[in-house]
Amino acid sequence: MSKPAPKRKARNRNRGVLAYQQLRALVHDGVISAKAPIESGQYQPASLDLRLGDTAYRMFSSFLPEQAPVEQKLVVQDLFSSDLVMYELDLRKSAVLEKGHVYLIPLMEELALPRTLAAKTNPKSTTGRLDVFARTITDSHARFDEIRPGYRGKLYLEVVPRSFSIRISTGMCLNQLRVVSGHPMVGDNELRTRHKADPILYGDHAPLPGKEPLLGPVTAAAERLGVRPGMRMGEALASCPGLVLVEQDPASAEQAWEEILRALEDSGFAVDSAEPGTVYFETRGVERLYGGLEAALKRALAAVGTTWDARIGAAERRFAARHFRPARPGKDRCCRSRRCSRRTYPGGGGRAPRRSPVG
Repeated sequence: MSKPAPKRKARNRNRGVLAYQQLRALVHDGVISAKAPIESGQYQPASLDLRLGDTAYRMFSSFLPEQAPVEQKLVVQDLFSSDLVMYELDLRKSAVLEKGHVYLIPLMEELALPRTLAAKTNPKSTTGRLDVFARTITDSHARFDEIRPGYRGKLYLEVVPRSFSIRISTGMCLNQLRVVSGHPMVGDNELRTRHKADPILYGDHAPLPGKEPLLGPVTAAAERLGVRPGMRMGEALASCPGLVLVEQDPASAEQAWEEILRALEDSGFAVDSAEPGTVYFETRGVERLYGGLEAALKRALAAVGTTWDARIGAAERRFAARHFRPARPGKDRCCRSRRCSRRTYPGGGGRAPRRSPVG
C-alpha cells in the first residue's frame, strides 16, 4: 500500500516591515553584517541605524551607479574624462563636510538579503532637523533609498549639508534601514474587513461604525462631470449615474508606477519619486538633449503615454512646480525653469489627486 503524499507546507504570507526581534535574527544569521559588531543601541522598534564608515569621498556631483558597482564609479573616469571623486576625508579622527557639497560615505553595514526580503532606507529625524540631505545608493541599481530583493553588497550614503557645515566621524548614524517582507500595503477593503472582525478604531470607548466608502482617485472625464476625490460614493453616483467604480489594486498600481519611472529613466530623466503618482526631475541636462524645456516636457509626457491622465508643470522649486497649472503640450507655454514635476495615477490606486495637479 503506497504511502500518502506529504502535505504541502503552507506558504508564509507574512508581510510588512520587520520588527527589531526579526532584525536581530537577521544579524545573527549574517543577512545583515558589519566590520564592527552591531551594537544594541542601533536597534529601533522597526529599523536599524546604519553607521558611517572610515572614509568620505568629496564628489563633483551626485550620481547613480546604474548597472555598475559603486566602487567602480569611484575610481573610473566618467564620460567627460574627469574623476567623480575630488578628494577623500578620513573620518576616523572626524572631518568637516562643507555646506552645499556632495559627499559619498561607505557604511559599515552590508547586506545579503534573500529574494523574499527587500529594504528601504531613510534619514533619521535628527538628520532632517539639522537640514542634512542624506540618501542611500547600492551597487547596480538606479534608485535612491530602495534596496531590491536579494541584494548582496555594500551600502553607500550620499550626504549634502544644506544650511551649514557639519563635523562627522566614523560610527555616527545619519540614516536607518527598514527590511520589508512582501507587499506591506493594506487596501481599504482589507481594513474594513479587519475592522468588522477585530475593531481597530475606537471612539468614546466603543468601536467606530463603518462609514459609507469614499472615492479615491478619479479620471479627468469624471472630474468634468462633477466627481471629485473624497466624495461619498452615494453622492458621486447621484451626480454621475454612469460612473464606473474600479476596486483599488495597490500592488498593480505600484507595478504600473514602476513601469512609468522606468520609461522616464530610459528617456534620460533622472527621476526622484516623491510618492506614487508624483515624480520630480531636473531639466538642465535633458534640455540640451531634446532641444529646450518644452521639448523635454513633451518627451516626458510621451514616455508616460496616453493611458494615464498625466500632467506636468515646471518651476524653479518643487512646490511651485507641483502647483503650477496643467500644461497642455502645444497650447500652453511653461514658465522658464530648471525643475519639473509630473503626476500620474496608475491603476486607479495610489494616492488621491489634488484639484490642480502640477502638470
